[in-house]
Amino acid sequence: MMKILETKKVSKSFNGFRALQDVDLSLEAGDIHAIIGPNGAGKTTFFNLISGVYPATTGAVHFLQKDITRLKPYQISIMGMARTFQNICLFPGMTVLENVMVGRHAYNESSIFKIFLRLPFRKLGGEQRILEKAKEILDFVGLYTQRDQMASGLPYGDQRRLEIARALATEPKLLLLDEPAAGMNTSETEGILELIGKIDKMGITILLIEHDMKLVMGIARTITVLNFGQKIAEGTPDEIQNNEKVIEAYLGSE
Repeated sequence: MMKILETKKVSKSFNGFRALQDVDLSLEAGDIHAIIGPNGAGKTTFFNLISGVYPATTGAVHFLQKDITRLKPYQISIMGMARTFQNICLFPGMTVLENVMVGRHAYNESSIFKIFLRLPFRKLGGEQRILEKAKEILDFVGLYTQRDQMASGLPYGDQRRLEIARALATEPKLLLLDEPAAGMNTSETEGILELIGKIDKMGITILLIEHDMKLVMGIARTITVLNFGQKIAEGTPDEIQNNEKVIEAYLGSE
């Protein structure tokens, strides 16, 4: 199986504070790989490193066997990596459909400006194809009937779905999900779990951060555990549940 993502001893320091230290991770294509750990373990910092938001202080990041350590987020996105954020990042003044269309701008460089100018979509040639693809994605995530609503008016759980839909619009090979079930009730969490399963069946590799252990154990095939910026364990859900270092990190030693 091909390695779609690999980090080699990546570290990140902020004003002398080391948020990550020598983290190695190898992600196989087609895997659902979860990163877990207590608050402050360095999980989101790790996401920010591999997606280009932060440059690594030391170490290297390879995506699709290419060194992306110093690339910008938009360059990495064009290569086939997409992500969602811990705090929902939508365009609240746009419709649900327009938000997804923005996600397609990498495939039509001029389209994003036309969307912001609110020019008639059907008169823009290639924009019609983007429009139809956006509708298809909204149907896939269960938001097609809300396509003309303003994004700001969606319930919280649907806003999460919309952010995932916008990420899918870039046609990613690797999808990073930063706490996709954060703040959701049981029903909404089950819906996200089902959606992740559908994305997996599309052949998209998934790397996720999540605090909901029921969701993680129910969907992940491989789990990496961080604590105080260091990798302390990696394995299957069963192996992680019985790992003494992981138990100590979450519950403390006697």
